[in-house]
Order: sequence, then C-alpha cells, then structure tokens
Amino acid sequence: MFCIRLTRVWLFGFIALIFLMPVAIGSLQLLNEPVLIVSLLLSSLLLWINYPLFPRFPFVVVIAGGVFSVAFLLVLIVYLPKSFLIKDLVECFKPLIYSVIFASGFHLSAQYSQESVIKFILVAGVCSVAFSYLVFVPQAYPLVDMYKARQSTDANTFHFFRFSGTLGFPGGFGYWLVLVLQVALLQLYRKKIRLLKFFVLYAFLLSGLVLSGSRGAFAIYLAVNLATIFFLPRNRISWVSALILLSGVFGFVIFLLASEVEMQAIMHFQRVLEDPTGGTFAHRAGELERVYQSLADGYVLGNGPNNFYIKEMYGPIESVYYFYGYKFGFIGLLYYFLWVALAAYILIKLFLTGRKLNFAFFFCLWALANMLIAGVSNSITEEYKSFFMFFLLLGFVSGCFHCGLLKK
Repeated sequence: MFCIRLTRVWLFGFIALIFLMPVAIGSLQLLNEPVLIVSLLLSSLLLWINYPLFPRFPFVVVIAGGVFSVAFLLVLIVYLPKSFLIKDLVECFKPLIYSVIFASGFHLSAQYSQESVIKFILVAGVCSVAFSYLVFVPQAYPLVDMYKARQSTDANTFHFFRFSGTLGFPGGFGYWLVLVLQVALLQLYRKKIRLLKFFVLYAFLLSGLVLSGSRGAFAIYLAVNLATIFFLPRNRISWVSALILLSGVFGFVIFLLASEVEMQAIMHFQRVLEDPTGGTFAHRAGELERVYQSLADGYVLGNGPNNFYIKEMYGPIESVYYFYGYKFGFIGLLYYFLWVALAAYILIKLFLTGRKLNFAFFFCLWALANMLIAGVSNSITEEYKSFFMFFLLLGFVSGCFHCGLLKK
C-alpha cells in the first residue's frame, strides 16, 4: 500500500514535469538538460521504491543502457573536444536515462490499465490544444511565453503562433497530437465513444495539428492512418476512417492552394507547396549526407558529441540519425535501432496474434512511423520533454505485452 501511494505521488511529479514545467523563465531557457536530470531522479526513485516487484526484463534493459552509456563516454574521451560543454557529457548518459524511464513505465503497467492511460492521453491532448489557443489572446501572453521556445517578445514571432501546448516546440507537439488522434480513433473502433462525440473531439484535436504547422507531423498523420486502415479489420469504421482521411487531405490541400489567410501555421504548410526542397529540407538532407560520409571515411565510432563545433559549423541538429550516427557512429545507430526493433517486435506479434484493438498496437504503429520516418526530422525520442513521455509509454506498452495483459 505504501509503494502504491508513493507511485501515485511519483505520477503527480511526472505530470508536473511534462505539463507544468516551463520552457523559459524570463530570458532563462531551461531546455533538455534539467528535464533529463529530473526525469532520471523521478524514474530512479520509482525503481528504488518498487525494486522487489520488478521482473527481469526491465533490469536487463537498464543494464544495456548502462553499457551503451559507457561506450558513449569512451567515444567522448577518444574525441574529447577542445570547446567542451557539459551538454557533451550529459548526452553520453542518455541511454542509461532512457532505460531507467523505460523500466519505470514497465512497472506502471502492473498498476494501471490501458483504459486509464487512454483517458489520460485524451484529456491531456484536449487540454494541450485548448491551452495552445491562448496564442490568440494577448492578455495571456505572459503565461504562454513560459511554454514557448519562441516568445511573443521575439523580433520574429512567426513560430510563436504555431501551436505547441506546453512542449515548447510545434514539431514535437504535432507528433504527439497524431498519437492522441489515433487513440480517439481506437476508442471509435472499440465502440467506447459515440460517433457524434468522436467527430467533435477529432475535429478539435485535428485543428491543433493543423495549427501546429508541423509538416513532419502531417506526414506521420497520413502514414499512420493509411497503415491503420490497412492493418485493421474491414468494417464500417474502417471506411469512415478512410473517408475522413481522404476528404481531409484533399480539402486541406485545396485550402492551402486557394487560401490567402495570414496565419503562421498555414503559411508554414504553404511553403512546402511553393518550394518542396526549401526551408529545413536542405539542412536535414545535408545531415544525412554527413552521416554517410563520416561512416564511409572510417569514423565507425563517430566524431564524438562535440556540440559546440557541430553548431558552429553546421547549425542545430535536426535528424536523430545524425545525432547518433555522426556523434557515436555505428554504436549510436545500433543503440537507436534496438529501440526500433523492440517496437517492431511488439507490433508484429500483436498483429500475428490478432490483438490489434488495444493501445499497445496503436502506440507501436505510431512509434515506428515516428522513429523511422520522422527520424530524419525532429525526433520524439530526443525532443524537449518528449523523450520522457515516449520511453515511459514504451515501457508501459512493453509491460502490458510481456505480462500478457493484452487481449484480442
């Protein structure tokens, strides 16, 4: 009973960290490092509280994360940069931190049902979109600025008006909204929500996705919905889904072509139609090219996490493949694709055994689309606050799968 109470306290800490912790306080940008440290402390606390209750698998994952962190540290030592940053060191501990978060999520699967997780995700999604609409309320800007990487006082407020909830960045926010939309669709498939209520909820969430201006998230939305229609049973709901998807896509493209609306998110989408290879496309293509060239030139251990040099020479890192491949070589890519393999294994096993109408199947489908397709862009495994939610939910899903809690 004591452990259960402490676990609930831990959950409140998680919610506070993800949804209430500000991105910026005045001119001070908090960004990822404080979130990494706090999330490690929270997850380690949960492991310590419930140590006797943990099965073997999550501890194997934690040990593996520790091994990869040691390997990353060795790469840092070999290629110790002249302009060393604390961030260089912190990044080496990411495998260990992510594994500990995963293990804590694995444990939570024994205490919370997928129904409670689904309800939480839907409520969080609705609240996040509702909060995002405050960008149209000038009186709320002092509050909104606390959760924006680009604030209302910046010289260029283009990205300020793009929806981002409390995650700070519209790209990552858009990816997570795709999951919320998929969860809403899951409830329709399982007949847990009335059709009219579903359409109202879905339209509201979809407005948040559009106003995030996240082109990568829109691509993931299309990919995941097409895969869902293909994988799930052919019934009336499948055709409703297909109709929503096709009509929505064609309607949105026509709107973009014909619209002259002065909204930042809409203008961000229109730039793709005007110049498909413009914007950050060239930057991300250059990152993939440098990864290939680095490995081809024999840098099998990467070039080290030299963040100062990379930013000065090439600009900010966008691609997760670039992050792991250029910095840590084949070791980094192996580490990343082991997570991909885990999500793929669960998805395939659930598909082959006919267990598809559950949160685990929908989550793994969404996760794979993000890790493989969106890996060339902003990654949910590395984004601000996003990594905590992702590995916690992946651990939860793995726990449900491992313990046989998923039914047909």
